Amino acid sequence: MALVDYFPEQFALDPNTMRTIPNAEADVYAVTDTGRTTPLQIVEHPSGVTMSKLTANASGLYPAFRTVSGIEQVIAVSGTLETPLNSLYAAVIAAGMDPRGVPDGYAPRVVDGAYEMVPTPDQEQVVQAITDSGTALTNSGTALTQAGEAKQAAQDAQQAAEDAAQVTDAGMTSVAADPESAFSNQLNATIEETVAPMLPTAGMVIIEHGDVASTPRLSSEGDTFTGPALWLGEVIPLNRIAGDFYFEVSTVPVPILVWSDSAGTDGPLGTTEVGGFEWAVVGTGYTAAKSGGQFVFTGATSSVGVMRVDDGETDVTFSATIAVKGANNQAGIVVRYVDLNNHLVIHRTSSVDATYRISERVATAYTTLATLTGHTMTDGDKFRITTKADGTLVVVLNDVEVYSGTIARYATATIRGLFCGAYTNYAEMAYDDLSVMTAV
Repeated sequence: MALVDYFPEQFALDPNTMRTIPNAEADVYAVTDTGRTTPLQIVEHPSGVTMSKLTANASGLYPAFRTVSGIEQVIAVSGTLETPLNSLYAAVIAAGMDPRGVPDGYAPRVVDGAYEMVPTPDQEQVVQAITDSGTALTNSGTALTQAGEAKQAAQDAQQAAEDAAQVTDAGMTSVAADPESAFSNQLNATIEETVAPMLPTAGMVIIEHGDVASTPRLSSEGDTFTGPALWLGEVIPLNRIAGDFYFEVSTVPVPILVWSDSAGTDGPLGTTEVGGFEWAVVGTGYTAAKSGGQFVFTGATSSVGVMRVDDGETDVTFSATIAVKGANNQAGIVVRYVDLNNHLVIHRTSSVDATYRISERVATAYTTLATLTGHTMTDGDKFRITTKADGTLVVVLNDVEVYSGTIARYATATIRGLFCGAYTNYAEMAYDDLSVMTAV
């Protein structure tokens, strides 16, 4: 059965911020089309349905597809965002392999990413190669015999290897899985085989697992080791010392919560499509429901209202679209929420100023922390907000970063949601395309 090359599902990532781009629409070009003049024809994989554009979903994930021309390396262009994509064949070739077959009498070879077929040697060529190798080996032996220093150097190297093995054996005996680890880390045996020979050169002689802050440092022959260590795990222990090394893993964003109501089913809020989290409406006289594929939020009194959800995470990127801002610009985004009288919110600056501001509400009183100048509130405004437990806050409005700084207020809150200010003229507001991703 013939293999079918295709481009697997991949995230649409901004290479500058490493954030996903929800609902990105991209044209696909060959990497050799430097002028981006001729978009390639693409089809969905495996159905083969023609695609006019490569369109990411609400989580920023491009679907699997194929190029009609069979090109294996392309660039997905969405506005100013350019994402290089490799097909399965291209990825395998880049790794030094090739899935394609070769005819009898030839052998496959990949050199600098290019696939080649070379003739297999006949018996005479093999014999000649062995003879040449023997001659070279004899010449090398003669040169080594003539150089006594080289022989001594070899003996010294062998002794050093034996000494390193003894030190490594003493310090590496605890390289194993920690059954109490939150992630149930499993350390492959090849880690020891790969890292151990490098430890003497790096000045490290032990590897330790750092899930538990009170873990004692490893000991050798009954004495607690005080030299540098390589720590593995999601928590760095308190008993680390100066000179220790740390192993870190780069991650991609993971969806925690997604709500787009793509099916367009009208009715109660219910739970989120991804995560299954319950929505709640807080505030006197407010109602909320799914209608026409959007959240519709209506206020009936002069008090603040919040439509909120608790996803249990502090370090996240929260995305939402204000589809309808309300007749009096009363819509907003609650970034961190404790209760109705204590939260961090992005909303209008004043009744006569429709620019956004970041405010903290403490015991019913709002204080402006930052004004997001240069943009007037508009239906369809798209927010992407990153918030972390260390106070980090980054606000991107319509793909433009408008705030980056540290705001400590309510930094460990895990609740966020949609806002209606205590203003007059309570026409309905609408929101769409909500998602919460792990922050990176």
